[in-house]
Amino acid sequence: MFGGRDLRSQFWPYAAVVVALTFLVLGVAMTLAMQQLFAEAERLAIEHPEAVRIQRSATSYSVQYAPGSGLMPDMTNFFLGLGGGVALLVILLAAAMTRRLHDRGLPGYVALVPLLLLILGLVGMSQLLTSFNDSTEPDLALFGALMINNMLYLASLGGLVLLLSLPGSAGPNRYGPAPVAGS
Repeated sequence: MFGGRDLRSQFWPYAAVVVALTFLVLGVAMTLAMQQLFAEAERLAIEHPEAVRIQRSATSYSVQYAPGSGLMPDMTNFFLGLGGGVALLVILLAAAMTRRLHDRGLPGYVALVPLLLLILGLVGMSQLLTSFNDSTEPDLALFGALMINNMLYLASLGGLVLLLSLPGSAGPNRYGPAPVAGS
């Protein structure tokens, strides 16, 4: 499963289908999670009108929580849905990405760099949002660290896509013989 090599023509159609299906699943999961968050915001606005204000228009929906009110809604399901979508994408692409990187003569572990930065960003964002319950001031150090992490994530993701897009090494390499088109 993780051994051998794949051509670009084998990898990219598979990756496109997996990414499209993952976005579909994520869209459904995030819609359900956001509906739950909106319902929670509505309930909090009714129970605590002095601390939660909702503004609606034809094109926007805004919820404002009084700083330090401790009324920030539980974002657990949102981040679980997002994490589940990422896990699905990783599981479905891991072997194919590894074989594609093998075709370039690289170990599959190279693909873990963006994943680790993404997980770090999701955990940090969850902590940042949770900190709004505990303080009237946002944690600017954490915000800055998340900004740097996100830039590194985007750079590493771009680098990985570039590596997956470049032609494989000609002839055999330490991961096996060169793949043959149509096999």
